[in-house]
Amino acid sequence: MKQLVLIYLAAVMLASCSGGSGADDPDHPYRAEIDSLKKWKGQLEGLGSDLKKIDLELIDSAGQVYDYQVRMLKTYYNPDSVDQQFASIMNGYKKIIQPAKTRSEVRQLDTNLSFTLKNMTALIDKMEKQDFDDSEDPDAFYNAERKAAGKLMQQIELTVMNTEKSLEVFHRLSPEVDKVVSTLDTTAAE
Repeated sequence: MKQLVLIYLAAVMLASCSGGSGADDPDHPYRAEIDSLKKWKGQLEGLGSDLKKIDLELIDSAGQVYDYQVRMLKTYYNPDSVDQQFASIMNGYKKIIQPAKTRSEVRQLDTNLSFTLKNMTALIDKMEKQDFDDSEDPDAFYNAERKAAGKLMQQIELTVMNTEKSLEVFHRLSPEVDKVVSTLDTTAAE
């Protein structure tokens, strides 16, 4: 029994001595920076999920339909007078994204995201361990990652938003353009 009490006391003392020096210590010199980096990393991972939800195949097929419709209109559509409603539809339709550009943007953002997340993970680890050489400036690393993360978040949000808007415009206006194109198809076939 006496040995059990001694083992228990030794374990408690050992635990209390080691407490307070780890990365979870509220007095850790980089606690605020580590917490901020972890928060930004989580936000970037969430935006990365949004980026991966972009259906590039749908964008490609929408682009093909759009290109066909515009080609048919340019070739066969000769209005005697300008139809204001159709002109308005076509002005809105011009805002549709170009699939190749979107595919390239998504690919580049995904690469940048992987790189930034890797750097953030490494910096969090270095800050938790306080593992910096004398020549390294932790604040400079932190500020660089913060700036990169902020810029990347904006780029991903903008790409996701623009893609969603473009697809919404396509789905809303394509049937109207299709009506005109379908009459051109029959005219062109004659």
